[in-house]
Amino acid sequence: MASRFYTHQELQDGTAELTDPRQLLYTAAGPQPALILVWRHPETDDVLLRYTTMTPLTWEPFSMMVSVLLDDAHVVETLCEGARCVMAWGSRETVRAHYLAALDLPAGLDQLRITRLHTVPSPYGPVPHISECPLNTECYVDRIVDHNGWRTYWLVIEGMSLDEEILPPPREVVLQRYHLYQADRVTGEDGAEQLRLGLGGELLECPRFPVGPKSGWY
Repeated sequence: MASRFYTHQELQDGTAELTDPRQLLYTAAGPQPALILVWRHPETDDVLLRYTTMTPLTWEPFSMMVSVLLDDAHVVETLCEGARCVMAWGSRETVRAHYLAALDLPAGLDQLRITRLHTVPSPYGPVPHISECPLNTECYVDRIVDHNGWRTYWLVIEGMSLDEEILPPPREVVLQRYHLYQADRVTGEDGAEQLRLGLGGELLECPRFPVGPKSGWY
């Protein structure tokens, strides 16, 4: 297998032989779990939404991290340390809503109406869950870190709601329904940017040797 080497600058800017300058960057980053972040405006109590991607942090406590650009006033000015929020994990049926939650819309619009999503009250806190999403994880903002033009939110999971149809099927079936992941963003001939999402595929089992019986050579 022949390999080519790229510098950090080439990862950022691309190379001459690539039509999409971000192709190397998306290849290096890999699929990123995609979700809709839900929280309440601290003054109006309106339900707010923002599409983002997630990075796992720790298992104990169970925590994850999401990030937005520092100039994303919709999130930065309304989601603060100690606030409660919900990570709504969508499915094939919520792709449209994910895309709309990624758009910068004028303040004061009803995002739930625009995305055609519906809420379910939570027994754990003031932020509702999204009924169309098979998994909702309820969190509080444990820490905020600003770095290189991005704001990262460290979220500690406190509870969740799960579609009752999710648990019975085998995992390989469930992965065909959720989680959505961000594959990349592509620019069309008209110059418009398009967000592309994907779903899980085939499960590949790791070798068990020497714990399990050896089969072939590996």
